[in-house]
Amino acid sequence: LDNGINLDASTGYIDYKRSTNYDNSSSPIMTNIQHRGEVFNMFSQEFRVLSERGGTFEWEAGLFYQQEDLDLGNTGDRKYQTITIRGNLRTPVRHSDNWQDTEWMSAFAAFTFNFMDEKASIDVGARYKKIDKQSYVQGYGSTFIFDIDPDGPGDLVPGNGAISSTDITGTTRTVTSSIINCATRNIACGSYGAGFWTHTWNLRDTPNAWNTRSPVDAGPLMVVLRTDNPNGDGITAPLLGLPFYRDYNDNSLDPQITLRYRPTDDTSLYAKWSRAFKGGGGDLATGTMPRDYREFNIQPETAENFEIGAKGKLLDGAANYNVSLFQITIDDLQIATSIPQNLGGG
Repeated sequence: LDNGINLDASTGYIDYKRSTNYDNSSSPIMTNIQHRGEVFNMFSQEFRVLSERGGTFEWEAGLFYQQEDLDLGNTGDRKYQTITIRGNLRTPVRHSDNWQDTEWMSAFAAFTFNFMDEKASIDVGARYKKIDKQSYVQGYGSTFIFDIDPDGPGDLVPGNGAISSTDITGTTRTVTSSIINCATRNIACGSYGAGFWTHTWNLRDTPNAWNTRSPVDAGPLMVVLRTDNPNGDGITAPLLGLPFYRDYNDNSLDPQITLRYRPTDDTSLYAKWSRAFKGGGGDLATGTMPRDYREFNIQPETAENFEIGAKGKLLDGAANYNVSLFQITIDDLQIATSIPQNLGGG
């Protein structure tokens, strides 16, 4: 503008789709085909007002808005669905429907006071952020159906006993109350009745009696992944069909202060303190999804930064230097990991 004030407007838009296929069995034979789909779109808009540069006071202020939708599963288009097809005895098909909708709104401002003939200055600024996020995970799966009693003739009653099972590592495990007798007309058996057996979806080690026998069929696709209490109150219950959902709303005011001193035209010294914030939400991992609602929740991350440094020129501008010393303290750091739960992860 004629008075030296600048008005800036920035608009951003992203729209992409991704479809991938790979075999996760690490073997010459395709036994664990995993199809992953991802559909994402984002829109952002920022308006910024800046004062004329130089002088005793400088300032800027602005507003920012961003909205994004992420779909990692049941998109309505089979090309972008997330589904796993396995050739093991445990799970023939697994399908997930994961999505997250996020909306950011923020207002920010910064003021600079120049003094000592503009050799020194102090910046004071802050950003207020408001985040609304909805995270959703729903799992579907099926199990194989067998025509052999997993307990063996005259042994334990199917579905009510402890079954010895040896997994691929040679470790002997005990499977308790995980076998389903299709004589009970359980939904996991589909149309099969007496004389057939299957198991609960979360059984990782099939009984030894099944390890040398091929299944007769695959059961129907069911809502089965969520087996623990979704309220996170420590009570475990087989509440099948309930998705993990989190409506996350949060806000934060993040300030920063910077002090600068320029003893010469070629040297600048500074010290800075600031705080930062990253919103929480839900874990949308499509690989090993959490079975406990408390593991689904992601807490917000906060950081505090102290920094000092020097910048300048040497040898009449033939060389530049930039030296800084900083310490960042982060609480509730958010990281992506691939740690199996049986190794103490989560």
